[in-house]
Amino acid sequence: LGVAAVIGLESDFDDLMSAVDEDLRGQLIGSLEAAVTADVLLERGRRFAFKHAIVRRCVLDGLSSIRRSQLHERVGEAIAGRPGADERVGELAMHFAAAQNQPERAARYAYANALRSLDIAALDDARASLKLANAQLALVTDVDPGLRIDIDLADAYTRRASTSRPERHGCLRAL
Repeated sequence: LGVAAVIGLESDFDDLMSAVDEDLRGQLIGSLEAAVTADVLLERGRRFAFKHAIVRRCVLDGLSSIRRSQLHERVGEAIAGRPGADERVGELAMHFAAAQNQPERAARYAYANALRSLDIAALDDARASLKLANAQLALVTDVDPGLRIDIDLADAYTRRASTSRPERHGCLRAL
């Protein structure tokens, strides 16, 4: 259940299967079935959800920090390798940041998520993504200068942007 807990309160079956080694997939299915029978997980078609957030928290707390980091990396790699990954950049940023070993990759995904957020005038989400991007870049010794400039420009833009003028958000893409 550790993989499911790392993914979130609700997990897609294909994400779960992609995140485990092939030789462990049968075991994963058995664990999911047992968790559903024990009323720990709810099965919703091809999705599984923890019945209570506290159960997910207990599973996460039971993982060592090293195991949790490894699982975040595996989940991030699994999502990145699946169709539609470009629609899930926020999740990818979170997983790679939590993996604690690919900060520039996490920063790139966070920046991409900030741009998606700006496209829909979600300034608070954009700011949160840029905060994550900056925190991740602080961990990189040899930062790509283009990425640093892009994040700084987006950060400056979000500080000046007005929620009453959402049409201005498209101008960042033109830079």
